[in-house]
Amino acid sequence: LWYQGEANVLTPELYSQQFEAYVGSYRKLFGNENLPVISMQLPQYCDWVSWKAFREMQRRLTESIGNLYVICGIDLGDNTTPHSVALANDCIHPADKWEFAKRACGAAKKYVYGLKAEGNGAYGLSPVALEAVVTGDCVSITFSDSTSLSGQETVRGFEVLTANGWEEAAARIEGNKILLDNCFGAEKVRYLQADTFADDGYF
Repeated sequence: LWYQGEANVLTPELYSQQFEAYVGSYRKLFGNENLPVISMQLPQYCDWVSWKAFREMQRRLTESIGNLYVICGIDLGDNTTPHSVALANDCIHPADKWEFAKRACGAAKKYVYGLKAEGNGAYGLSPVALEAVVTGDCVSITFSDSTSLSGQETVRGFEVLTANGWEEAAARIEGNKILLDNCFGAEKVRYLQADTFADDGYF
């Protein structure tokens, strides 16, 4: 179980290489090339450095390192405290460690020990977008694990790229899909591309 990265947000690509080497060293030490690793994704935090790029790098590591499970914690953390105050009070780390621990435990139970995790899926693991299809003015995004999709009737945080630039899109959950309506001329879709989220309705 690994939770670290706040000091490395300026160099996500270097950290990616270091983390891959780090995992490899432990697998060599224990003589198990498939040793499971659970890593905690950085939460939200008010800083002048972009944490969203670092979180995306952590997610991409699961594509290059087998048996790696990255626990999402973007809804945790301090989303408003200025950087200087956060450092003085050590609130750069989420105060609610128990919530992070529960999510890591769910992934460990299901993928490491083969036990039933909380709820219908591995608690803390984000569903993965498989494809996005544009039909008229609607964008339909299909996800890998429909049991992980939950939230309010309207989901915030989605944006689409049109000729006018990036614009917020109204989104709703329907089965294992998220539907974005009124997206004329959409070319790309992105989600939670900000460092902090002060309002409700994002998750």
